[in-house]
Amino acid sequence: MPQPNLDYPGFFIAVEGIDGCGKTSIASMLASDISLLPITDHLPHKDLKFTQEPAGTALGNGLEDVMLNTYGDIDPLAEALLFAADRREHIIKVIRPALEAGAIVICERFVLAHLAFNGYGHGVSPQILEYLNTIATDGLVPDLTLVLDCDPRVSLARRERETTDWQRNRDESESFYHRARRGFLESAARWQDRIEVIDAGRPLEEVGDAAWKTTQARIRPWMAKDLQTRETIAKAEPPTGSPYVRRPPMPGH
Repeated sequence: MPQPNLDYPGFFIAVEGIDGCGKTSIASMLASDISLLPITDHLPHKDLKFTQEPAGTALGNGLEDVMLNTYGDIDPLAEALLFAADRREHIIKVIRPALEAGAIVICERFVLAHLAFNGYGHGVSPQILEYLNTIATDGLVPDLTLVLDCDPRVSLARRERETTDWQRNRDESESFYHRARRGFLESAARWQDRIEVIDAGRPLEEVGDAAWKTTQARIRPWMAKDLQTRETIAKAEPPTGSPYVRRPPMPGH
């Protein structure tokens, strides 16, 4: 996988993990906390961008419908090619323009989901997947990837209680999720410089607190890169309110 492409002024965060690990909730919490940092207190809402794969573009929404309606009927490699095409569209239409505008981008699911689900889960060659993603991403790699890790038995139990989670892998076996989990963890071990594993088997607020602590450690140096610009921004009048609901603070924070 290519090294992070740093030719943009924004900051790119990916939130990954097996279904039911809490990606949507944690991504929302991060957006809430990031929106209160000085860098976004004094900038328009467009400078904090939340997106997801698929469904981040019109193509992604269409792909989501295809996957839901043809479950089990698509060849694994054909499926991987479709996801790569969606990723390319997503980067060109949504992610890269936001990063080039200086935004903080939070993306739920990205390349690691492709490697874990299509590779470890469905058996597509990892070499093929890495090649597809090299083409699709054009070298774009998240500055920080958070892998929310939990036992598949925990995630399956959680998803039984949920009705809004994306359904693509709902009928997969527990063994599929064990393989996918191994894919996420092995990827994290391989690229330790930019991937952090968060124990997601804990209560949601504890997971959110850990994710935020890790994110702060990575994002504050980025914020300090251009201190003079940030100080100029900080003198501006902050907007009224925030588009995100601040989560209750953790005890002692």
